[in-house]
Amino acid sequence: MFIDLGNSILETLNYIPGGVIILSKLPNLTIIILLAPSYSFLGTIISVWTKHSLFIKMNNIKNVYVESNRPAATKKILDNFEFDVENKGGAIFLGISSLENKDLLQLSDQSRNCLILVGVPYRPWTDFRLRLKMDLLNVMAHEGLSKVTGNQWYQQDASRRANLLAGKIIGI
Repeated sequence: MFIDLGNSILETLNYIPGGVIILSKLPNLTIIILLAPSYSFLGTIISVWTKHSLFIKMNNIKNVYVESNRPAATKKILDNFEFDVENKGGAIFLGISSLENKDLLQLSDQSRNCLILVGVPYRPWTDFRLRLKMDLLNVMAHEGLSKVTGNQWYQQDASRRANLLAGKIIGI
């Protein structure tokens, strides 16, 4: 799966001019922003791509930047990413799908040519309020007071979060 994703991105790079956040097409730029649901998932993707030389091939086409789990470092990484987009014909940014990363949402239009969301950005299963809401919805559904169960809401919430994130990054 990760190898196929990497090969698809490699093929895409040849057609997208500018920066790649794995977003929309602009002339002479290739920008891909790839967002994974967690740092561990992102690490797995990078590990598989490195093992199969896909990461090196991507980096040979456009500089690849990987989000740090430290906000100050991520700000610097995004600044370098945006510099390459504006001055070197494009770049690739790999990060996690989080609505909390305000720096990612403030990238220039040129830096948002292609967005690829990998996985679904579910809220943490251990969140007490999340579990409380799911339990309440399950009770209400069981009593006929709600048409949506806790699990159904959890799925819908993740889809909403993915769409909201994509819309904010693309600038809709």
